Amino acid sequence: MRNRNKLCFIFIRFMCKTVKVKHVVCCMFLLFFFLPSSPPTSPIYCVQCDIPGTLRIGKHEKTWQRLRHDNADVAVVLHNDAILSPLFWTELPTVIASAPSNWEYLQLTTSNTLIQRHMEHIDTPWILWMPEHTSTSAYVVKRQGLHKLLKSEPVHRYTSTNVIVKTRWEVEFRMKRVRALTKSILMISTTMIRTVEELEREHEYWLADKEAIGTNIYKLIVVVSTQQLYDVVTQQIWDNDVQFIINPRQYNKFFYVRQFVDIMDKFDCVLLKDSDIRMPPLHKMLSDNSVVKGPLRQKIDGRVDERQWFHFQDGKLWKDTYRTGFENVLPKEVPLLEQFFVVLDGAFAQWFFKQILTDNTLFRHQKPVESNWGPDVLWCKAAKQWNPNRTSCVIIPVVSQHDDTRQVVLWSSSTNRTKVNQRQVIRYKAMFPQWINDGNM
Repeated sequence: MRNRNKLCFIFIRFMCKTVKVKHVVCCMFLLFFFLPSSPPTSPIYCVQCDIPGTLRIGKHEKTWQRLRHDNADVAVVLHNDAILSPLFWTELPTVIASAPSNWEYLQLTTSNTLIQRHMEHIDTPWILWMPEHTSTSAYVVKRQGLHKLLKSEPVHRYTSTNVIVKTRWEVEFRMKRVRALTKSILMISTTMIRTVEELEREHEYWLADKEAIGTNIYKLIVVVSTQQLYDVVTQQIWDNDVQFIINPRQYNKFFYVRQFVDIMDKFDCVLLKDSDIRMPPLHKMLSDNSVVKGPLRQKIDGRVDERQWFHFQDGKLWKDTYRTGFENVLPKEVPLLEQFFVVLDGAFAQWFFKQILTDNTLFRHQKPVESNWGPDVLWCKAAKQWNPNRTSCVIIPVVSQHDDTRQVVLWSSSTNRTKVNQRQVIRYKAMFPQWINDGNM
């Protein structure tokens, strides 16, 4: 491309001199040639409807087959029940540009009243898509997303909290903008990579999580089982905040969290998350002043996650049982929060982890303990002791997607794993009896 432009530039200069065109005209010609052209607009299709400026898809046409035939990079699809905002045509590019960069399918509206009301209280322009976000009346799909859908493969989906198109008159049109996070965050996570396929998946997750926290710090510990896999993983592009560990055994993530305790108080918040948990709306979580807070968790199939030990943070149950709390995003004080995704006050996190992450809790018979269990039955009562004037633990009813990659090889249903886990909890109970909460929800 550079050689082509250089040759064109030489040719234009030659022509200007040869035909003795005035310098001003020649400069205008050069500017016209080299200025970047406007990006192509995405085609907008209308299924069984005739909206000016759209491409019609007839009654007997298959929408996805038509999109595949036209082969656009990005396509917008409207159905005949879609009601467009007066700002639809001007704001659509802005709405699409505000989506997380890994999106493959964007749902622009939902007919589910509960989700509509819930989204009114969300500050960010996109939330993770779930099956109850019903409606195909308006959506945007990338080419690679379309190919996956045609093969019934999972795609990265998000639902817009902006309303520039709707199917119900009761919903008000509205626009929300992407805003920077106002609190500093130290995010810490660990992940286990055992195959090249897992490497691709975890690297994609890492990029999405980094994007979600903006300019904040993300410390990721990547654990691999062999030197050969280590060599493959470290060839991928990461940043300096990613560590690589060779460890063929099951590990306790808090063993690796311990190294960051001394810097935790330099941040407003410390965010601990499992690698298979996708980001909930962070602005809403950070707006709450509780010492420790956690979101809901829901699998993409939309069903209650029966594999989990506790269900009080299950997104599906909340939508069915605590509808008012979910609809209005009302924080709920609880005596226990699970560790899959938790946001702790930075100063509290340092105070708390300095006391509990010691050789006595992380080692047994001079070997690292393999169980993560224990800290989450301590931090709520510890938070109340640390600051009695603040609410200690709350659930913020926003949804994080649980991809359930099952990195814990021996799950709790295994007799051996249960024994290891319970032994670790008993140890914490013996060492910190004043903070124990058995999770009677």
